[in-house]
Amino acid sequence: MSDGASITKILLIIAGVMLATSLFVFILVFFARLFDWSISLSERFTSLLISCEHCGAPLSFKGGLSCKSCGKPISQTLLKKYKLRIWALSCFELSFLVLIMGNILFASVPFILGLVFGGYERYYTKIMKDSNDQGKKA
Repeated sequence: MSDGASITKILLIIAGVMLATSLFVFILVFFARLFDWSISLSERFTSLLISCEHCGAPLSFKGGLSCKSCGKPISQTLLKKYKLRIWALSCFELSFLVLIMGNILFASVPFILGLVFGGYERYYTKIMKDSNDQGKKA
């Protein structure tokens, strides 16, 4: 009798561990898909804002370090500006998702990070415009 009860307990423990593992994997995959979707969404919004300096086509990271339409290389300043905008948009999306989950304190951290990335992107753009203007004047 005790032998059957211990086998039942062992099977119950194994089933619980399997359920906990599958739940953990499900949550992990869900958040990975959510993060991937967030990056894709921010890339689409950013590509509407930044275009190739040669042909004017929207930029994307999927093309590598060259434009998808004209094939010419993307300048490092434009690439850095593009990456900073993606980081800022991703932080704002993350703060929105955390705010939906109901945690205002944790939502403020990515929101402030988004403001920092957005501010640095504007500062970097201003520096690059000023350096280009000085180069043309000289």
